[in-house]
Amino acid sequence: MTRFTLQAPAKLNLLLAVSPTIEQGRHTLTSVFTTIDLCDKLTFSFASNPERRITLEVLSAPDIPPLNLPMEQNIVYKAVAALEESCARELKGHLHILLEKSIPPEAGLAGGSSNAATTLKALASIWDLDPLGASVIEAAKRLGADVPYFLYNSCALMGGNGSQLLKLLPQPALDVVLVKPPAGVSTAAAYAAFDADPQPEPPAQPLVTLLEQRNASPQLIANQLANNLTSAACSLLPELAALITDVAAQPGVYAALMTGSGSTVFGVCESADTAKGNARYFQRQGYWATPATTA
Repeated sequence: MTRFTLQAPAKLNLLLAVSPTIEQGRHTLTSVFTTIDLCDKLTFSFASNPERRITLEVLSAPDIPPLNLPMEQNIVYKAVAALEESCARELKGHLHILLEKSIPPEAGLAGGSSNAATTLKALASIWDLDPLGASVIEAAKRLGADVPYFLYNSCALMGGNGSQLLKLLPQPALDVVLVKPPAGVSTAAAYAAFDADPQPEPPAQPLVTLLEQRNASPQLIANQLANNLTSAACSLLPELAALITDVAAQPGVYAALMTGSGSTVFGVCESADTAKGNARYFQRQGYWATPATTA
């Protein structure tokens, strides 16, 4: 029996620039991703035998809604099949996956994508594959645009439809507060709303240049945050606009931005203590809120 546990981190889009151009059914975009220390936890138990068997157990933290999905529809389960297909081999044995979720769904934090990438890494370990090899990357691309990014678990400039690594970047040291309203935003609905009213693409190079300096202050980085999906998400969930303004107005917050297609808003804070204090404030207002860090 092989048994090990891996963390699946959430991500933030420090910049998201979506283009109206659609290639192979997906929008082209440029994004700067960074991981944070809010994580789901996956425990993998594998016993070799001739029979292929996969079981998945999902436990959700008390402050996020449970995942009511059939096992076969969960992206973690799909990740195994995707890697089998890309490698042209079959799992021989019983793989049990315990997924303990702390990342809320429909939040723009890509918890599902991170879980899928972590499952690919686990199976790569079991099969003695390069976790950044062509077969693993191909499986990740089949699962979703955000999945390949989590194979790198760093700060990165991504392009194409979001799945193409353009450049690895130094991880900035940022303390943030995450605040999510009760409702989520469907990624598909957000892109449809964007198509109805496309917004200009913010340039990525100023932020990339700052990050490459390695010593840029959080305030300077915060000044370059941008996400041109924000208007589309706010049209679907109007309270988002007020929440972004509210987070930005809190003490010690340099700037606030929606991550991904929403609905989580993050504020870059002057310190970890500031992030904790602001999280407590929004929790008292009835929001899901937590401090986090990129460190």
